[in-house]
Amino acid sequence: MRLLGFIFVSIIFSVSVTAADYFLPGSYLGTFLDEHFIETFAALVGFNIAAVIFLIGQVMVLEEMYKLYFDATRKEIKHNSYFLLSAFVISLLLLVFRPDFLVTESFVSNISFYTINALVISIFSLAIFAIFEILHAVFKLSKGAKKN
Repeated sequence: MRLLGFIFVSIIFSVSVTAADYFLPGSYLGTFLDEHFIETFAALVGFNIAAVIFLIGQVMVLEEMYKLYFDATRKEIKHNSYFLLSAFVISLLLLVFRPDFLVTESFVSNISFYTINALVISIFSLAIFAIFEILHAVFKLSKGAKKN
């Protein structure tokens, strides 16, 4: 239920950001998505993969040391890692196939451009949530290790 709530919040957030980009002067969002988004997302995914490798190593040490098994933690780490990688690929494909912005000021003539922008922002916010969940697993794991 928590994930569904965050999906809803991310959709509302992304639509709000896209609407603000349309109604307010400036073109930061479009420039960011065109020129810096892939690098930013790739760095985020790379950092997360490094954190996951470290986390799995710590889980293995704790499992051997305390004879505990963190199956739920391992499963959460695996699912979040796969989600982040697939979110990166989906975002990349959406941006590659996104149509060019038409010079007309009409929202209707640029609906696919703005829809894909909103989807990419929504996927990015869900990726941030996945990283939050990884951090939650780290803190939960360290809390469980302190009890023993």
